[in-house]
Amino acid sequence: MALDAILRISEAEELAKQGAQDASAQAKELIRQAEAAGQALLGETRASAAAQAKTWMAEAEEAAAVQARQIDQQAQAACKEISQRADGRLSEAADFIVQRIVSVPWPS
Repeated sequence: MALDAILRISEAEELAKQGAQDASAQAKELIRQAEAAGQALLGETRASAAAQAKTWMAEAEEAAAVQARQIDQQAQAACKEISQRADGRLSEAADFIVQRIVSVPWPS
């Protein structure tokens, strides 16, 4: 009877040891799967973030181009106005210069 009890205890210990090894192997496999899933998710997230950044960059570039065209149009309008004002005062400036030259006494 004692031998039978010892054998059953040995079998129970062996089963417990095998169960612990199986549980450890399952835990390692679950960890490996979780890490793989995490890496895949990380890759997907990075790809999604890169695509979103690319979209935002394209939108920002388009907005900057629109703003640049507006600024260019404003600058051209300002230059045209300055040029027109200068053209309008050109004959006045020429008359002023001629009067100054004519009114200067010549040395005798």
